[in-house]
Amino acid sequence: MYDLFSINLFGQSIQEIWKAEQQERIGQPMNDFRIISLNKDTVYSKQLEGKITLFDFWEYHCSPCRANLKPLDELYNRLKEYPDFQFLSIASVERKGVSSLVKEYELSYEVYTVWEDLIKKLIIHSSYPTVIITDRKGEIIYFERGGFRKEDEAREGLIPLEKKLIELLNE
Repeated sequence: MYDLFSINLFGQSIQEIWKAEQQERIGQPMNDFRIISLNKDTVYSKQLEGKITLFDFWEYHCSPCRANLKPLDELYNRLKEYPDFQFLSIASVERKGVSSLVKEYELSYEVYTVWEDLIKKLIIHSSYPTVIITDRKGEIIYFERGGFRKEDEAREGLIPLEKKLIELLNE
């Protein structure tokens, strides 16, 4: 078995390439989009202006993504009372599987499913999970790929993210 992140492409590891891409996105506006939730609600990128938005990009078969689901639901429930907070959980297209996970994990937030090409447009490479925060101007201020395989580790990993969100929401 090999470690995906140790694969070397043109003198750089995949992790180094991804880190560089993440840094390039900081300060850039989020690309325009239109997404539709499992409940058929539509969100356009323009609707997020003036809001602090947390994006969670995930995939049905991804175990770190699944480990994030409940901790993100808890985070969402702590922050949803902030009028300027918006959370968008965006899963790649497998609607039936994603819908079953929403029920299984009893998620209280909307989940949007989109085609892989839109995810690539929004986050460059579709690696999961990917978490992005945009500011009130729609500019990316936080971009992180990867996650934990256990729910309690994911919960612990979200603590600094929650602190950052609260700080932004209180500005």
